[in-house]
Amino acid sequence: MNNLFSKKVNLLLKHYSNKAFYLIFAAIIMTKMRKDRSNLQTYAMIYGARLGLFCTLSFLLYILGLHYPSIWLVFYIATAYIPFYTFKLAKKYRNLECEGVIGFGHACAFTISMFLFASLLVAAIQYIYFRFIDNGFFFTAWQDAITQLGQTNISYMGYTSKQITKIESQEITAIASNTPIQLVWELLSINFFIGTITALIVALFVQKHKKTN
Repeated sequence: MNNLFSKKVNLLLKHYSNKAFYLIFAAIIMTKMRKDRSNLQTYAMIYGARLGLFCTLSFLLYILGLHYPSIWLVFYIATAYIPFYTFKLAKKYRNLECEGVIGFGHACAFTISMFLFASLLVAAIQYIYFRFIDNGFFFTAWQDAITQLGQTNISYMGYTSKQITKIESQEITAIASNTPIQLVWELLSINFFIGTITALIVALFVQKHKKTN
């Protein structure tokens, strides 16, 4: 992993963190604009818990994949299914709780709120893992990955061995400097930002208006 790529990743993390704050604020405003906001929040928590459990499964598959590479395929499949599962939950909410009719704004408020609660649940589980279970394995896995990339991509790009060692040291130090809560916050911000984009797309397909004669 080269230094330029590292800088881009750091900039993206900061960018996503700022975006996540405004999107959380927007989700709260959208929810409060609903007359039935209490019901929306309640159902968003219920369906968000289901989505959060599925996303937690994806996270656990990722961790297992670091131990057993053969699991990576299952992880990719589970991750790719998340948008479809989100659509399934939002559609179920529309049909069961909204009598089959839901506007785009209502669908956005629900799906964004659902992703917010799901992200919080996943963040809580990730914190427990990094704080009490990981014991440095995640850091070691990333350290090995950076070292391998340094021996392949960076050397191919013409870096000297001294430059490679310096870049690896910078990358490893940057990762190691994160506390569990900092790492979880970064993951929470990224997950919710991506989830919000996904929710907006899902809302386009979930919205359904009353048929007029």
